[in-house]
Parts: sequence; structure tokens; C-alpha cells
Amino acid sequence: MRCLQKRDIDGGISVIEVLNRCNVLALVGAGSNPKFNQNKVILWDDSQSKVINELIVKFYIKNIKLKRTKIFIVGENEIIVFTLGNFEKIDWIETFPNKNGIFGISLDPDLYIISYLSKDIGKIKIKNYNEKKDESMITSM
Repeated sequence: MRCLQKRDIDGGISVIEVLNRCNVLALVGAGSNPKFNQNKVILWDDSQSKVINELIVKFYIKNIKLKRTKIFIVGENEIIVFTLGNFEKIDWIETFPNKNGIFGISLDPDLYIISYLSKDIGKIKIKNYNEKKDESMITSM
């Protein structure tokens, strides 16, 4: 494996997510010297070495997942789903307390299926954003 790029970042980062196989990254700050606020998503274009957009939420971000048309922002008690581009909020999901930001998403670039901790103890919820109607199911562990 070889290193494609190396960047010196002057501050702490808690989340890095790559958009598909392109040069756009989502970044969130962390630590005693955060590069960015912990409630702000920075969309960074690495080929241009500049910020292309920012998105601020009302909670500390624990995880982010990017898909071609959506961004999933995971907090300790909630998930917010936005369209990627105009950042229109399309969903808000209440979750079980999730200090580690546990969140799953389909690896297929054309599928928008997510899994997360249900607000009900001991349950995982799976939601399909490919369908027009809200198709979701809960599985017990």
C-alpha cells in the first residue's frame, strides 16, 4: 500500500470521511486543540486544498457517512440526514445514547441502507432510504 497524499493539519480531528472515490473529505475537529468546532462538518476539496462548504449542527458530531447524494451526521443521541449539495434536512432520527458514534451504511454506492442503535434498549434499526416510503425494520440482539 502506498500513501497517495500527506497533509499537516494544525489541530485535532475526530472524524474523517471520504466521499466515494473522489477528493472530497468531511472533517470534524476534536481534542484540546481542535482544528474545527466539534459541531461543524467541514467539506474539504483536497485537490484544491480548500474548504468547499460547512455544515453546523446543535450537537457534538460522533461520526459522519457520505454517500453520493446524502450526508449522515451522527451525534450521541440522534442522527440527522441532509442532502449533499444544498444541505436540505430530510430526516432526524432519535437514537439510544451512542457515545462512540456506532453507525453502519451499505458499501454499495447506489444503496442508501443504514443501521443504527434504536432508541429502544437492545435493538438495532435498519432503514432504507432508496424507497419512496419509510421502510425500516427493527432487529433485537
